[in-house]
Amino acid sequence: MPESKKKILIIDDEKSITLLLAGILKSNYQVEVAQNSHDAILKIHQFQPDLITSDVNMPGLDGNALLPIIRAWKPHIPVLVISGSIDPDIEEKCLKKGASGFIAKPFERVPLLEQVQKTLAGEVPPPEILENIMSEVELALMVLEREGLTTRDQTKEELKKVKTMLKK
Repeated sequence: MPESKKKILIIDDEKSITLLLAGILKSNYQVEVAQNSHDAILKIHQFQPDLITSDVNMPGLDGNALLPIIRAWKPHIPVLVISGSIDPDIEEKCLKKGASGFIAKPFERVPLLEQVQKTLAGEVPPPEILENIMSEVELALMVLEREGLTTRDQTKEELKKVKTMLKK
């Protein structure tokens, strides 16, 4: 029986970047695209990715604000930040907020694929789970509840799971 492809969620508001990333990754991975953070929260819930790539600069809730939400809610999913930001400290900021790695735009195909492969293989250690993250988890679950994808009881159960994980 053939092994199923790993799933990658690409989060970026620039269509040209999502098309480029999807084009590079789709031969080896199952790929889904989210154009903003709200869409990303829904797709994380529905698609259940093995890895996420995220831009930093997006309208609304940007990638830096989304990182702690993902870390809190789905800490096992690694997040590679792919950014063209001119802020020289952006990589350090992203890593502190829970990114598993950072790739600067413009990026090259081979180093991108190598970084994705290393991260999926667990060669990149997962970031520490932040202690004060319940508000981020609640925000993500509130989005899902508002969209009718979870019920109030499911939200309470998910919050209980996160609290239990944080106590370990």
